[in-house]
Amino acid sequence: IGETNDKLTNLLSGGAPTSLIKQAQQQLRSRVNDYLETLLQPDDLRLRGRALFTGRSVLASGAGLAHDQIGLPEEMAWAFFGPQVATVLGEDAVAQRTFAAEEYLDETISDAWVILHHAPVAEPTALLAFRPVRMLERVVRLPSLACPLLNADFDGDQVAIHLPVTEAGQREARERLSLAGHLTRDPSLLERLTKQDEAIWGLAYHSLTPAGRAEIERVVGIPLAMPDGFLTRRALVQALQPLLAEQGAEVTLTILRNLMQMGFALASTTGFSLSPFVGDSLSLPPAPAVDDEALLQRYQTQIGEQLLAPAEFDDEVGPYRLGMKSGANPEAHLRTLMYILGVPRVATDVQGQTAVVRSGFRNGLTPDDFRKIVPGARTGMGRIWQQWEAHEVVNTEQPYSVKSFNVLARARRVQHPGVVFAQAAATGEIDPLVDEESRLFVGLPV
Repeated sequence: IGETNDKLTNLLSGGAPTSLIKQAQQQLRSRVNDYLETLLQPDDLRLRGRALFTGRSVLASGAGLAHDQIGLPEEMAWAFFGPQVATVLGEDAVAQRTFAAEEYLDETISDAWVILHHAPVAEPTALLAFRPVRMLERVVRLPSLACPLLNADFDGDQVAIHLPVTEAGQREARERLSLAGHLTRDPSLLERLTKQDEAIWGLAYHSLTPAGRAEIERVVGIPLAMPDGFLTRRALVQALQPLLAEQGAEVTLTILRNLMQMGFALASTTGFSLSPFVGDSLSLPPAPAVDDEALLQRYQTQIGEQLLAPAEFDDEVGPYRLGMKSGANPEAHLRTLMYILGVPRVATDVQGQTAVVRSGFRNGLTPDDFRKIVPGARTGMGRIWQQWEAHEVVNTEQPYSVKSFNVLARARRVQHPGVVFAQAAATGEIDPLVDEESRLFVGLPV
């Protein structure tokens, strides 16, 4: 860093050309970034000591919310903003939750921003800011538009909610951590925001008719190019990119949210389904009789081309074909359809040897075929673990240390975790027989 800095100083003092100065500045920036990255360890990405959040709850879908709103549980809303209500109306009004207190609470909430953190996502969009909306339930409701950014699959994941208490914190949450703030800094997020498979499928199906295309264009406000004869995810992103540049993130997100809601509604009312019992009407060429991997690969390509060739979508394979061609989820739809039809494929068995699976889900797997595909189901987990090791996210030589302070984390740090669970139950912190994390830790079903 010192040498690069001296070089830049000499260039500046010597009146060097601008191109050389910019090159030296870029080199210095790279050296500083590399140095800072060497100082950052995997443990630095985890919160230490007590968990630093204002509230925590299970994440659930909030399809009716605006792109900048989040559904906040009733009890959490009072815990966050009740003290502000009490300063105006008094403690008794808050304790009794009078009508006036509820009105003032909602008024206070409407001007505030909270920050949602979904671990273990380690990227900028792991922190998203929203305007809270009080809801009479115990879950945190997330707008569907934000789901791809947080990898939210609603399988019981918990999220932490942070309340900025200063004006500067509120302003930074609104300007930098909101969906609009993230999208303004990184326009490429449009690609991820449109990864709504059902919605894209519904819009593609609706755009097959002139009336449907006209309705979609009314929502967007501009004509849409549909060279394939229907709306695709790529065409939608290309149409929204200039809109984002000209009218800004807020307008673009509002349009995108309305489109996604329309697509979800259309997909649920078409009557189509991705049935596992398809293929009776298909006339497929006979599969190779020999277990030659190259020959089977060519056969799979031939079948894929045959499935994608028709331009109609009203046959039994139509929903899959539309999903593949519209970009809703092309690889998964084609792969799933191949598995259903029983197109021969090569798998790796428990001995690590390649084996051919010739039966499909439609007619049922044989016990032999089932044994062949089971190891493949574990391959993805192994690859992820290897990637973590390569990036030193995990250290297999050192015992894993949990640094948070919840009950499960404390139990994992001690030799006798039962004592920790007993103390937590005695103090009313959790009930180990009810808490899901505690039951999973000791091997009980949930």
